[in-house]
Amino acid sequence: MIKGKAAVFLSAVIFSLALLLDTQSVSAAVKYKDVGETHWAYTAIARVSEDGLIVGDAQGNFKPDAPIDKFETAKILAKAAGYKYIGASSEELSYYARSYEKNKSLLSQYAKDYSKWKSVANSEIAYLLERQIFTAQDIKQFIVKDENGVQHFRALSRQEVSVFFVRLMGLTEDDLEKSDYTFADDATIKDEYKPYVYFLHSMNIISGGTNVNFLPNDAVTRASMAVLLTKTLDLLAEAEKTGTKFTSDDPNAVVIESVSGILDKIHPGINSIQLVTSTALATWEMSENISVSIDGYLKTRSDLKSGMVITGVLLNQKLIDIQAYTPEKAAVGTNTMEGVLEEIFISSNKRSISLKDGSGQVNQLAVSTENVDVYSLRIGMKLKVAFNSNIVTYIEII
Repeated sequence: MIKGKAAVFLSAVIFSLALLLDTQSVSAAVKYKDVGETHWAYTAIARVSEDGLIVGDAQGNFKPDAPIDKFETAKILAKAAGYKYIGASSEELSYYARSYEKNKSLLSQYAKDYSKWKSVANSEIAYLLERQIFTAQDIKQFIVKDENGVQHFRALSRQEVSVFFVRLMGLTEDDLEKSDYTFADDATIKDEYKPYVYFLHSMNIISGGTNVNFLPNDAVTRASMAVLLTKTLDLLAEAEKTGTKFTSDDPNAVVIESVSGILDKIHPGINSIQLVTSTALATWEMSENISVSIDGYLKTRSDLKSGMVITGVLLNQKLIDIQAYTPEKAAVGTNTMEGVLEEIFISSNKRSISLKDGSGQVNQLAVSTENVDVYSLRIGMKLKVAFNSNIVTYIEII
């Protein structure tokens, strides 16, 4: 969640990002030898390639599993932030020149200290420094020396890219609220990166789930960078369509929220879905250009099925992004409990049970009717239940 009703997040200076990607179609002409149509990031790779954000080599390979170094990162982020190689206006060219002059001495020093420094990227790096997407501290991590003094390009890590993408959106750490969610390997994420990592998770830009590891020090690959870019730019494109004025005190500022639950019903006639959340039944309309992934693969809304575990992003109460997991995949992180049924509550907008466990504690859990027949339950029954995010997905009478 973002402080100030997400006003800063959707700053007008970032709107130009959304225009880079057409969310309606993918060019069939963008094909690579090493990226088949069944590849998990195929759609994202095709889109960023068509827009020139990340492209393949002359041999027709994209190299989706290759790690990205900081110099390639600079070129990708600069283009995503609006840096133009052709068609730049005189004002834009003047801005590029001023940015370079302002940061020339810093970049020249690194080129002097490191023989491997890629000065060809200096203009883009200066642009990102001026836009505050990079800082001087970030530049220190482009090349590292080992104990023998040998220079190595430093790969971009998953926790580092989280910071860059939040800054790409025009946000700072002060704009981000603390998240209640934690990855299973939270202890391995550096404290200074955590607000950025969990913000992107709350926006469904970074995937997560129960007992899921983030792997903060793993290198970002070209395929995963493509997915991060398309998710971010799609989010901004959807926000632009609202026509909202984005200032910190604007009463009409857009509100971005996350929601999770079990998919209960699909209403194609009104383009909406009903979720069983931990507190109630809720129906949400889906955006026309909603992004849907199922078990980590890009899909469409027509692939959604009742019983799936859903995490979604709401923009002004409309779903713009859904990450869904089939019951089989979601079961990896499912919790179980045994106890005596104390109460059954059924209404038009809520279904729940209260279960007293062995310690005498009474636990209230929402119920998904897709997988559970609540009408066959009776007070006093001893039950074993499986639940995910405080929502019961399976009940066994014992």
